[in-house]
Amino acid sequence: MYIEEIQRKYKEYFKDIDDRGYELLWTIFHYDNKKIKPENGNINFIKKPLPPIDTIKADYFLFLKNHDLDYYIQASHLIVKNRILPKEYISWISKTDYLLIFWLTQKLKQIIQPPQNYIKIEDKEVYSNILPQENTNIPAIFPPVGQNGIFIDQDFMKITSSLYDNFIYELDKLNLNLKEKNDLIEQLKREWYKTKKNDTLEKWIDKKNTEQLNWICEYLNKKEIKNICPNLELIGWETNSDKYSSILFKLSEFSFDHSDSRQLYIDKMKKSWAQKKFRDEGKTKKPHHLPLTKESIRQLQQLSRLMNMKEQKIIEILIEEKYQKEATRHGIPLYGD
Repeated sequence: MYIEEIQRKYKEYFKDIDDRGYELLWTIFHYDNKKIKPENGNINFIKKPLPPIDTIKADYFLFLKNHDLDYYIQASHLIVKNRILPKEYISWISKTDYLLIFWLTQKLKQIIQPPQNYIKIEDKEVYSNILPQENTNIPAIFPPVGQNGIFIDQDFMKITSSLYDNFIYELDKLNLNLKEKNDLIEQLKREWYKTKKNDTLEKWIDKKNTEQLNWICEYLNKKEIKNICPNLELIGWETNSDKYSSILFKLSEFSFDHSDSRQLYIDKMKKSWAQKKFRDEGKTKKPHHLPLTKESIRQLQQLSRLMNMKEQKIIEILIEEKYQKEATRHGIPLYGD
């Protein structure tokens, strides 16, 4: 009952706080209240899992009930408005682009952020209860001068089947202001598109070619990438992914210990695919006469005996090897038919 009363009394503040806001506030205020603890203390997790949203809301309102309502509700509103980046700034991030989302999540973890931070109070009427005392020489910031700054515990981690939601939580709990977050996201956006532009893999894979997609999946199963490691942040991503996205993810930089080993694996795969297509095309072979010298014929016959292979097959292999070396780049033909 007290939750509804608080929400009704302070509705002008709570209308701007959604589930993202509650998760961030819980992450901040749990540290100030020993009664708010992570629901799951499973030691198998490197980070502490964030509780379900219902538990988060119950804990948060219990915290408010036991503290100064006016102060902490205004503080909550100020934090949400100055730490949570509006959706329009991240609308370019598709919820189903799992490779992009995972890449962004890893980038966020590399950001060096201040352990504590402050928020400048612009609207003194809305935040009258958290302003410093009458002394006008004291800057209007939260928390007030002389107190520790806002601390956002980075040890919590959202673990759901939605990689996008998990990423959003990582973004929200970065202890940076909105301008800093937006500048960061724009910088990562430019870096991502530059990376995609320089990567020929997506151009090589035809997402509408079922035959190629199935073949690549079989190749990945046979030629297993040994460096792929389970990651808690990937729980459920593959079951929600289409075959094309799954392939791109498995062949991404996260599956290899070095960019060179990734390129080598992809080059070998492209060559194998080209050989397959060459063999398939050979099933409808046409007679073709090639005049050869007596010495070339003798060498070909000798190769046939040594390799236990038909002369025609040896010629096909030699042509294919030379073609791959001279007429393709990264498995893509240099010239059209």
